[in-house]
Amino acid sequence: MLAVWTDARFPSLQPRLFLNRMINVAAAAGVLRVVPFPADPPALQLVVLFGVVLPALVWAFFGAIGLLRYLCAAALRG
Repeated sequence: MLAVWTDARFPSLQPRLFLNRMINVAAAAGVLRVVPFPADPPALQLVVLFGVVLPALVWAFFGAIGLLRYLCAAALRG
């Protein structure tokens, strides 16, 4: 929901070129793969969850929305 709102509110944040959009999505996926999630204490888990994981997920979905929007526009152009 945050990624959809960000895309609707700030469409100029999306990269213009297809390659840049692909790099954006790949970088977001890479960040999500390397994020460590601590076992203890619960306060640190919340910091990692809301400080690292949530922004990374929003970034990944925001990039995917932009990539899909670009591909739909390219398909409609023919």
